[in-house]
Amino acid sequence: MIRLIFSGALPAAPSQPQLDAFLGDSRARNRRHGLCGAMVLMGRDFLQVIEGPDAAVEQMYDQLSQQSHRYGLVLVARQTIDAPMFGHWHLGLIQPPLPGDESAPNAQPTLIEIQNAEGKNADERYTLKVMRDFILGKWHRSQLDPNQPIVLHRQRPVL
Repeated sequence: MIRLIFSGALPAAPSQPQLDAFLGDSRARNRRHGLCGAMVLMGRDFLQVIEGPDAAVEQMYDQLSQQSHRYGLVLVARQTIDAPMFGHWHLGLIQPPLPGDESAPNAQPTLIEIQNAEGKNADERYTLKVMRDFILGKWHRSQLDPNQPIVLHRQRPVL
């Protein structure tokens, strides 16, 4: 099994009906292919974690990568895992309010309130850290400076 963490930006922030349709389609597809994971969506920027059988995860990411020009995908990490972290979600949505938006109608608890990192292995703690960092403003594709290099996490080889 593998876990991919990637970020990108949609051409525009989705309306609620668009988001509902996307989630319904994605959850049905993920269920069919044995995939699970979570997406953090903030405006038009997203960070997604997908977990499952290697071939299914790679195929899903390859399909998205073919549209990389549209989403500006950045692969943040690829981890080999024994068990999924988000096995109870075919695609969980975490949609914290944007900075400065105190009146966000869909304000949901942040990942910090959803998951406790204690007792997690190093890869799971890293995944939660990346998600928290995204919520706090890192990895936002639409805000990246095109003149600055993108620094990605590389998994240390197992000795």
